[in-house]
Amino acid sequence: MAVPGKKVPRNLSSTLSQGSGEDFEVFCQPCDRDDLRLPAAGYCVDCEEHLCDSCFNTHRRPKPLRHHKLLDKDNMPHTQSLSKISSSTHVRQPDYLTNPCSKHTKEIIKFYCHDHKALLCSVCMTLDHTRTSCQVDYIPDISRHIIDSTEFKDTLKQLDKITEKCQKITADLRQMVAKSNTSLTDVLVEIKKFRKEINHRLDELEKEASDAANALKQENDTRLKTTEETCDNVSKALKASSDMIKQLNITKNADRLFTELKNADQLIRDSENRMSQVKTTGATKEYTYDPSQVIQTLL
Repeated sequence: MAVPGKKVPRNLSSTLSQGSGEDFEVFCQPCDRDDLRLPAAGYCVDCEEHLCDSCFNTHRRPKPLRHHKLLDKDNMPHTQSLSKISSSTHVRQPDYLTNPCSKHTKEIIKFYCHDHKALLCSVCMTLDHTRTSCQVDYIPDISRHIIDSTEFKDTLKQLDKITEKCQKITADLRQMVAKSNTSLTDVLVEIKKFRKEINHRLDELEKEASDAANALKQENDTRLKTTEETCDNVSKALKASSDMIKQLNITKNADRLFTELKNADQLIRDSENRMSQVKTTGATKEYTYDPSQVIQTLL
């Protein structure tokens, strides 16, 4: 005999004899599906299942079960055939109901709310989808006709339709990206071309500025050379006159000394004029750099 609250071995043929109520205890079949063996306290005629105290007392609370006919312990069948037990423990066991509830992760989805189009666990049904507000069904009770149904075919069509839309969106986007990439290639070519034009123009401006600076340098060098030559000639002439005057004075040659002094006076006046001219034309120019305001604004 099975002990209440303990799991019965699944190999029933070795421990139970079909049709013999004395060979085993009548137990709650819903609890047995959850691997819990409890003694039966009643029977549901519609479900053809024995129920424990808890299941019996709450059986008609859900809206889909409220019209079920219940028999108490005195009026319930006191035997469970092996075929029904096997059906309860294997066929009716929700082997395919294995998806966990997203809200209550330890609970399995077993119900469906038609009003909210929502899959529910028993906690969801108790808290948010009560029998007074929602039409709720136990999934195994309503799923038997879903194979090859209109809903099955329509759902596949909708899935295929959305898949085609996704593929078209991807293809269109791929085409737009390819077109965009082509335009990008053209734009990059134009950018490089414009960069070359800028570089060429900057090179021209740099050459113009360099040429102007070099011309200024050449002009200064020419002024320096001219001044050096003029001053050198003047210095030589003055030295020669000075040496001659000194020599004539030593030799007491008064006539020639008189003449050289007069010539020296003229040489002095001429040299002063030449020095004045050299000083005026010999001024150098300083180098300055004024960057282009247009280029500075661009940068």
